[in-house]
Amino acid sequence: MLIVITILLLIILGILFVPIVIQIDTVHETYLVKVSGIGAFQMDHEESELVFILMLPFYKKVIHPFRLSEKRKKSPKPAKDTPGKKEKKKSRMTFPRMLSLIRSFRIREFYCTIDSGDYVRNAMLVPVFQAITSYRNNLSVNFTGEFQLQLYASNNLFRLGRAYLNV
Repeated sequence: MLIVITILLLIILGILFVPIVIQIDTVHETYLVKVSGIGAFQMDHEESELVFILMLPFYKKVIHPFRLSEKRKKSPKPAKDTPGKKEKKKSRMTFPRMLSLIRSFRIREFYCTIDSGDYVRNAMLVPVFQAITSYRNNLSVNFTGEFQLQLYASNNLFRLGRAYLNV
């Protein structure tokens, strides 16, 4: 019995510390959320149509969100009559809590280059971006009309839970 409890506890602790990776790469057109060893969720395009791909071990599902299907037909629901005041639901996701969740992510790689389309504005942005990035050239301005973003961030359930509960 003690061995079973120990194994379950180790599995739960393992799930808490499994890395959750967010990868955004406009150069290679990769938009991916991956839970290491468990699965991944990817945005892609097929023939100029947006598709979502859910990948789990031994399972892959391609979802076409903008295609109409016959299963989605909804029947009209009867209107509910509620006399008196309607109660507002309190949102548990406040701005400080959301900011805390965003801060819990660790940025492993970041590179961004932009072009505003105006040479004068680009020239004014160069010293600003140089001051922001100081010794790293992760944020830059180009004059070629390109926009590139490469972001690789990671987190785990433990850090997300701690950030959610500490606010």
